[in-house]
Amino acid sequence: ESFDDESSAGEKSSFEYSINSGEITGKGDNAELPEGKNVHILFSASDKVGNISSVALESSVVDVTPPSIKFLLDEHVNNDTDSLLISQIEIDDNLSEIKSLKYSLDEKDFVNANRNSNEISIDVGDLPEGNHTLKFSVEDEQENIVITENSIFIIDRTNPEVSDLKLEYDGKCIEENSFVGEKSL
Repeated sequence: ESFDDESSAGEKSSFEYSINSGEITGKGDNAELPEGKNVHILFSASDKVGNISSVALESSVVDVTPPSIKFLLDEHVNNDTDSLLISQIEIDDNLSEIKSLKYSLDEKDFVNANRNSNEISIDVGDLPEGNHTLKFSVEDEQENIVITENSIFIIDRTNPEVSDLKLEYDGKCIEENSFVGEKSL
């Protein structure tokens, strides 16, 4: 806030403030607000002859802390599915509501996540086999944003090959289409 006192012949005013009824006090025309809901601020200015003027302000939410996110990533995508499953998602914010949840695959642009309860299923059918990265961006209503570190997942759609299969019975190699066991009539 600024105070103007024309009759003080250019004398500057001194400023004091009180936050939440004296919980925090200080001098100067800038007050650093604590986090919380319904923060009450009282600015007072006095001139050199002792005249005092005050103004009260109220902030409904002071939130400078970004939200947090925890999740469990299914690290392997195989040929049975083209979906990456993220489960046990927990998003928390100390004061504000969550505004958006987005994800990025392989450092590409963030896109909105369609979240059902505490799970997200992401279509990765267009991605080639190999290692890939996933990260999330979470924003609260006060525009505080957290971006997670990259999480690595692997797409492997190739079935293993079985070759040079040898079967043995009683220490003897068994030929394909041969009979094993006792022959009886």
